[in-house]
Amino acid sequence: SKDEPAQAAEHFTKAIKANPFVAAPYVALADLYRHWDYSDQAIQVASQGLPHIVGADKTQVYYSLGMAHNDKRQDEKAIDAFSKALDEKADNHLAKFMRGQAYFRSGDLTRAQKDLEAFNKSAGGKFEFEKAQANKLLMDIAFKKSQ
Repeated sequence: SKDEPAQAAEHFTKAIKANPFVAAPYVALADLYRHWDYSDQAIQVASQGLPHIVGADKTQVYYSLGMAHNDKRQDEKAIDAFSKALDEKADNHLAKFMRGQAYFRSGDLTRAQKDLEAFNKSAGGKFEFEKAQANKLLMDIAFKKSQ
């Protein structure tokens, strides 16, 4: 029904209020808002969660924040959030991949290359699509650097 997404948002909001120290409801609500193209609300939810979350789960909240900034093409803020996600969990492969893309868009080809090469080297087989994207960007970087 049309009410299901709204009910899901209400459910996640209640879960956050019931226990603000669990990352999953913040991430789920932020992702739901992103799915609806409500990037500002996604940024708000993820940002509200960050002070309450400790430990490895914080990487997920930073990643969601980075993705919402990425949706708005706010590359500097996205890079910052993805970097913090990586500070929390160095093997957050998608954060490394997304940060590499944001560096590329912002013109920092050296950092983009470093992240994308590290992603390709360390990410497992389930990231075939992202690896193909990373390889395309790496070829673009090589071409731009040869100009």
